[in-house]
Amino acid sequence: MAVAPVSAQQYPAKPIRFIIAQAPGGQNDVQARIIGQKLAEALGQPMVYDNRAGAGGQIGFELLAQTPPDGYTIAMGSISTLAVIPMMFNNVITAVPHVKAGKLRALAVTTAVRSPALPETPTVAESGYPGFESNSWQGIVTRAGTPQAIVARLNSEAVRVLQLPEVRNPIVSQGNDIAASTPEEFAAYIRREMEKWGKVIQTAGVKND
Repeated sequence: MAVAPVSAQQYPAKPIRFIIAQAPGGQNDVQARIIGQKLAEALGQPMVYDNRAGAGGQIGFELLAQTPPDGYTIAMGSISTLAVIPMMFNNVITAVPHVKAGKLRALAVTTAVRSPALPETPTVAESGYPGFESNSWQGIVTRAGTPQAIVARLNSEAVRVLQLPEVRNPIVSQGNDIAASTPEEFAAYIRREMEKWGKVIQTAGVKND
């Protein structure tokens, strides 16, 4: 007997695995579970969380690289796993990004614009360092080669979920911004971050040993 593959129209037809490349309790883990709960409800399938900490997130993303490109495995990525480590190692996967980039803020506001959470606090650029910008961000990705229709479904549901008060409020209360984006926008953002941090790594002489 032959079993036909599940089409994008039938997606999802089984639980979705959510790889979190961090130990339970960390910021990425907390955010992934807040988003994942509502994403599971939107998709009508359970979300199975899989914490794979170690090697700065590389272990979790190597696991993602070994999964079929069918949209049934997603992962919470970060500036480390998606922009910095790929510039230091050659064996990190290329993932198809599709959801969000959150910008973390601090007392020294390092982002390009002032934080809504700290509207009176100037940015570093405003403090005498024009052009300075440094963000810590997270975003959901899936396996390269996943059908575009499935990526679009994941993106549309995730963007909607990110605007729900029960998702948005706890994330923003931690000092984050939510910047829901298209797959193309997030991919372009990652490429810019890789270029920026690649120059930093090269200048600093950082090696992967």
